[in-house]
Amino acid sequence: LKRPIHRSGLGIMLLSLKQEAEIGRLVRRYNSEMTDPTETRAEPAEVQQMAADATRQGWFKSSNLVTHGGGSIATLLRPPRAHTTLAVGFGLPVSLLSEKEDALREVLLRHVAQFQAGALSGS
Repeated sequence: LKRPIHRSGLGIMLLSLKQEAEIGRLVRRYNSEMTDPTETRAEPAEVQQMAADATRQGWFKSSNLVTHGGGSIATLLRPPRAHTTLAVGFGLPVSLLSEKEDALREVLLRHVAQFQAGALSGS
């Protein structure tokens, strides 16, 4: 099942790499091509703000973006010598995410930093 990039925590992290104007264009294009009458239109300013928050924090917590009752904590992973950036994270029920948010975020960010440091040093 495909999801729009702006409707997931991982997608918001990837959008955080884009300029505000490009995010606005992507969201407006999505809105213009929507065919599902049950889907709600995305607000460019809202998506731009989520991406800005992700950039500022270095991580993003989402709730109910992909699935009602589901959420995620995501961050970026930049493998050395790769010409791409990945988004990685945990997805789980919102109730557990709220309960364990701080611990999950710490584990995620720590492991990404360790991976990047190890990969840079050749370990």
